[in-house]
Amino acid sequence: MAESDDSQYKESVLLLAQCISRLPSLQKKILAMYYFENMPLADIAVSLGLSKIKACQILVETSAKLFLVDRRIPYLKRSADHPRSRSRIGRKWLA
Repeated sequence: MAESDDSQYKESVLLLAQCISRLPSLQKKILAMYYFENMPLADIAVSLGLSKIKACQILVETSAKLFLVDRRIPYLKRSADHPRSRSRIGRKWLA
């Protein structure tokens, strides 16, 4: 990857990370549990004291917000083969 590509990639990831860092704690926890710990929604709901429907609602709303941000960062979509994939990078911002 060229140096300018790497720089653009880092800027894109930082923008997405900033958006994630602004999310309320509950939304960050649900994203982390679902996408990075691969927990089923039923288990997430039980561990957070929510109904499964509420956990699903929060996940869908949060994912939709991030999808809108992600659409404004087309570079991330082209970077799936980058050695630092979004799933590994996002983990530290969802903690």
